[in-house]
Amino acid sequence: MAVMSFTPNFGKILTAETMIMTCNVDAKIKDNQAYVWYKDGNQMNITQQTFTIENALVSDSGYYQCQSTNTHMSEPLRLDVSNCNLIVQTPPFTLEGDELNLTCHHRQGLDLERTMFYKNGALLKILGTKSVMTLGNAYYNMTGEYKCTKNTRLSSLSYGSYSAYLYVPISESWLVDALE
Repeated sequence: MAVMSFTPNFGKILTAETMIMTCNVDAKIKDNQAYVWYKDGNQMNITQQTFTIENALVSDSGYYQCQSTNTHMSEPLRLDVSNCNLIVQTPPFTLEGDELNLTCHHRQGLDLERTMFYKNGALLKILGTKSVMTLGNAYYNMTGEYKCTKNTRLSSLSYGSYSAYLYVPISESWLVDALE
């Protein structure tokens, strides 16, 4: 089976950013492969192992899959392209035991500070100017809605804020093993 990967390894990016998609196949069968890509179940006009979306648009959002001459179709990976100023980023797929990091990512050019992370409405951590929170190894009970907030100084006495939400599902590893 082919396995897709995203670079950067996030399931969500902002408009005007770049996403590289790669169709990974077993090294033993890599030579002389033809590749086929699909978006939302429709075949695309792309035949290379890797392709790049530059200056992403909201319309680039969707489920992507690939296959090669000698492989089955990959599992679909969802790419969301947002026109917002702030998003929460995680890998497109997280299994129990994987390291889970949340990135509070804002549009280039915005002067944002004081990053705060929440889970299901409860404050997890205030990071100051950092944008990445490491949660450690992922466990099923870490599934939930995560929110990040960043503030911007409007004047010497007032702040504005941006917030973004992302539901993060953690797949139990025994379930994935059972499906293979």
